[in-house]
Amino acid sequence: MPYLLCLSPIILDQTFPRNEEELRIVAEALGELENFIHIDKAHLVSTNILREFLENIDGTAINQSLLWEVYRFLSQLFLRQDGSLIDIDKYIKYIDDYSIKDYYAHPVPKKCQSQGYIEFWSDELGKILYVHDKSCNSNNFFIGVACAYGFAGECVDEYNNPNNHRAFPLVSPDNVENLADAYEWVIPTDIHQKSITIENIKKNYRVIGGMSLEKPNRDSHFKVKFQGKRSWSFSINDNPVPESYIRELVDITSYPVEVIKTALTSGSLPQKCLKLKMLSQ
Repeated sequence: MPYLLCLSPIILDQTFPRNEEELRIVAEALGELENFIHIDKAHLVSTNILREFLENIDGTAINQSLLWEVYRFLSQLFLRQDGSLIDIDKYIKYIDDYSIKDYYAHPVPKKCQSQGYIEFWSDELGKILYVHDKSCNSNNFFIGVACAYGFAGECVDEYNNPNNHRAFPLVSPDNVENLADAYEWVIPTDIHQKSITIENIKKNYRVIGGMSLEKPNRDSHFKVKFQGKRSWSFSINDNPVPESYIRELVDITSYPVEVIKTALTSGSLPQKCLKLKMLSQ
């Protein structure tokens, strides 16, 4: 699953001259982030406000070549057209349209300077957190803040958070897997009532990653083979296939049972949609 990330202000905010060491950290972090996104391990959160940081970059840094390398990385990230850039303006527009006041400015990483657009970042992340928490029923986070230091191979920063406000976790390649999936499967409401027949499996086993289907030879069992995983067997005498057999596929395919049943009955994996919800009055 791709993880959903916001850029930390140290990465994003180049609206004032940073020192050479900070620029080096940012460039290394962006290189690692670009690789994460290229292999579809992460998607990037984008809003109008966050994009404005890129339009107001300060060009007076001592190391101009490093600054423009950072600018090039940021431009490439925010110009991607491959579905890895997730524009969420429509979700947070509700807060401005209805003058919602019960969100708070998001805590800022300790190593951030109180310069540039840091207040805009804090306010925008506060809005995103408000919508995030209205969209899920648990305390888990499905959005994280990409820590510049963590993605540059150094220790992950902490927040300056004396009031202990809830805050998106600062993540690095080493702890990003602690985030929940930002996408959810769109499952037919009646899928739990549907049975899986042998014909369903014969026709659609490849949809869930099956490589081949062996017919019964010396016994009464079909066998579906998976690359790098154990095989899965089911009996010719059980039609429809018992639910307990279908559930064995969860460990083999890493799909939830509802996804497996949908794929085997429909011939395709169900769609996934972003967990963020459109809020209304």
